[in-house]
Amino acid sequence: MGKAQELLDAYNNLEQEMQQFSGLASKVLNSISNHEFVPERVNTDMMQSIIELNKKEKDCFKLYNDLKLGNGIPKQMSVMKAQIEEKLKSDKKEDYLDSVKKSFMSLYSEDSQVEDILKEYKEKIKNINTEKYTVEECLIYIKPYAVFLNMIKEDDPVKSIERVPVLIEYFGSELVAHITVVKDIHIGEDAEDFSIIDGAQKSDSKDDEADAAEAKDVEETKDVAESKDASDTDESKVIKLNPEKTDDKSEDSSDKVDSQKENEDRTLSDELEHIKNEEAKKDAQREKIERRIKEEEQRREKQRKLEAERKENLKAVLEEESFSESKLDDQELRDMQDDKEKKRKWFR
Repeated sequence: MGKAQELLDAYNNLEQEMQQFSGLASKVLNSISNHEFVPERVNTDMMQSIIELNKKEKDCFKLYNDLKLGNGIPKQMSVMKAQIEEKLKSDKKEDYLDSVKKSFMSLYSEDSQVEDILKEYKEKIKNINTEKYTVEECLIYIKPYAVFLNMIKEDDPVKSIERVPVLIEYFGSELVAHITVVKDIHIGEDAEDFSIIDGAQKSDSKDDEADAAEAKDVEETKDVAESKDASDTDESKVIKLNPEKTDDKSEDSSDKVDSQKENEDRTLSDELEHIKNEEAKKDAQREKIERRIKEEEQRREKQRKLEAERKENLKAVLEEESFSESKLDDQELRDMQDDKEKKRKWFR
């Protein structure tokens, strides 16, 4: 059990003890209000509750301080509970990251060439860690690997086809072919459940909500793939997450490593900003297209109404008693008059 969960249990025990003490105190106050003697059992239980209350409060405070959730113990219990719940959410995200990493590291293949390619990506995923980057940043970079793992488990051919373009852009066509066609990449026994993130069941569920979450997952992963490191084309633009430390202790080497880390942080920030900008552009383009479609529909509807109105007017002109041949300058009027004459002859 994690520290945050342990703190939440201690908090709940303390809250329960407070409620019990409140009930006993009410009995004591009721006896006093009625000028009655307080029953000995109530006094004994209340004294024991005070001791337990003090002990459980100390336990809760110690766990809270160990986790360093805030600057000192908050006065309001609701503040502490909100901090605990936020910590639990963060821990679940970190557990999800660890599960994806451990599961991806367990991948294996009988093909030695495939094994060599997998090793490259295993090195990359090892370097995605919460010590250097925020949890939210790690979630972005870990997502392609989660989609890759889900692809291996996926039995639905439609979903598989939808994911292929995303995976090819990140992992290359050769590796993707080995999980879609050849199917010789397998998840090892050391893998963990990586289908849960933010406390919500996703890939194993077949309901609409899970499908919507999966679709969003694939779309976000595509955005990451579009802005991934360009190691295959431009060596100067390679994004290396958390590079290996060198054993060289010289001042020049240290400065070089610090400079490299600064460049990596700046590159990652630029990449995250690029993802946000691309999403904003897509939203703007979608709104523009929807607006144009709506305007076109309105124009066509207006045109249909005008055409119908014009035809009604023409029919009214033909039916007028004062209708004369001079009004037949309009070709459509002439056509309508001819049709009318033909019908008269037919019925005669």
